[in-house]
Amino acid sequence: MAENESDWLLTERFTKGLPTGLDTSDTGTRLAFLVCDNRTHPTNNSRGEFSEHGRFITWVGSVQRFNTVGPVDSSITIEPMRRCPRPVPLDGPDGILAALSPTHRAHVEQALSGSAGHCGMTTWQALQEALLRSHPELARYIEWLLANLDPVRFDVEDAADRAWQEQRDAAQSLTRVTDFPHSALSAWGRPASRDAPYPAGLIP
Repeated sequence: MAENESDWLLTERFTKGLPTGLDTSDTGTRLAFLVCDNRTHPTNNSRGEFSEHGRFITWVGSVQRFNTVGPVDSSITIEPMRRCPRPVPLDGPDGILAALSPTHRAHVEQALSGSAGHCGMTTWQALQEALLRSHPELARYIEWLLANLDPVRFDVEDAADRAWQEQRDAAQSLTRVTDFPHSALSAWGRPASRDAPYPAGLIP
């Protein structure tokens, strides 16, 4: 992780191999959490990022693709990625795992036991509740990433949708001309008012 973080800040993308035979059939929300152990991760102590030993969630991202590498090997592409405002502790009395039931905690521990793991939908829902209860600052990150995974499909028979699609295309053209980050416009939901302009539906 320490070798890649500077690159992730620029590319917002990471491809990670999956252990052979990992069952990902219960795909849940297709969010990815990158976890590091602060005992092995070099940190900038002046920032006070890690005050205790243990494991921390440091990045969160969307699993955009499952890739087939060979007859039995596979990988995932995580894009986009966002660094957490501050590391989220998993261990200890104030860690996320302490807030989970024994069953869900065991599922998360199993996912963390290798280089990459997987949790199903019910465990994800319990994990999300615990995360947002202890770290409400993550709500906007999760909302934005989930919106990227499930983009709105415009209905060409609907006048409001046609107008929003035209405005979206214009906005995306401007981002390409000005080198503005395309990801800033990538998450969108229909505004409450059908007369509202396209930017009103952007999820920051």
